[in-house]
Amino acid sequence: MGVKKLFINSLISLFLLFLTTGLFGQEEVMSVYHDVINIDDDIVPTRQNLDEISSVDVSQFWINNPNERRFGFIGENYQRLRLKFLSIEKDPSNPLRYSIRGKSKVAKNINSFTGDFIIKNSFYYKPLEYPEGDSGILVGEYHLKEDSTEAHSGEFKGLFATYWYKDSTGVIQYNNRGDVSALYCNNQFLGKWISYSKPLTLVANWGDSRIPQSGGMDIGTSEFAPADWLMDKGWESFRVLLGGRATDEEVEAAVKEESEKWWLSKSD
Repeated sequence: MGVKKLFINSLISLFLLFLTTGLFGQEEVMSVYHDVINIDDDIVPTRQNLDEISSVDVSQFWINNPNERRFGFIGENYQRLRLKFLSIEKDPSNPLRYSIRGKSKVAKNINSFTGDFIIKNSFYYKPLEYPEGDSGILVGEYHLKEDSTEAHSGEFKGLFATYWYKDSTGVIQYNNRGDVSALYCNNQFLGKWISYSKPLTLVANWGDSRIPQSGGMDIGTSEFAPADWLMDKGWESFRVLLGGRATDEEVEAAVKEESEKWWLSKSD
């Protein structure tokens, strides 16, 4: 085989490798993360930007973002799950890993946790509302370990998807565009909670504004709203504040419950 032909064949092989890698990345997003991504979004990835994402600090995507309305549930009975991230720091030795510290609350039980988010891929895509090509989605894996010395503790594991966009100055931002629409959501976490003390594994999902794979527990149209049959599962105060029949005392109690900074105290 001539040198020229060998060179051309090598270029073709290299091109096919890049093409296959790109297609695999898109297939990964659309298959592995299918249940995490908002199924109402028409996600068509255009190009990867993992290098670009790794070069910036995106911790603000998950903490103190402009639309942090985090709802979650645990178990088949959709018991309310609350999570508060207290600190998120980018790993200086791994630009795709973020160290997490926070607390979880189920009923009156509060647990501290530490763990990490690992970004596995990131793409630009063109949503119908913003077809300019400056929107994107990153996907990854999370692992949060509650303090084993605390009551009813375990670990959270699963996948997540976060939407971002690039503003007019070229800065990548948490995507809260369209946050007034009925189907808006971000930071979708899908996974499970595994008990330390007994053979118990529970589904545990949460997200900003909506919860992935929430079944019939979310009956809201314009915004998230838990169903009536969940009132004894930790959702009563939230439903009271959505409106409806409630006394002044019930509203006052609901405001107190929903505004409580529970992460500043230990469980009872």
